[in-house]
Amino acid sequence: MYTKTLYYISKTVKTVEHVLKNFWGTILFCLIAISFFEQEMAKKDIEHQQFFSQFQQLKKQRVKELNIQDHLKRQVNSQSDPYWIELVLMNGLGLVPEGHKKVYFFDNE
Repeated sequence: MYTKTLYYISKTVKTVEHVLKNFWGTILFCLIAISFFEQEMAKKDIEHQQFFSQFQQLKKQRVKELNIQDHLKRQVNSQSDPYWIELVLMNGLGLVPEGHKKVYFFDNE
């Protein structure tokens, strides 16, 4: 039994030696290719993280712009409303409705 085990071990060692002796170039090429592949995957991972961050920023900006668009649509749709017209005249032009007083505040520096 012991000699059989030694026989298989020596046979395995000879096979490994044969493979290393005859195919060392192929093995070296595979190791180099794997290392280059790992480097490129690391670069792609960094690019993926950058694109994902940019995507998140664009999503936030899109939501902000959609809110502005909604606000502008409401302004356009309410232009026929007399209360809206009065509010625009008061805020934009500084006009005061009849019966109200306009008050000015000055800085005395």
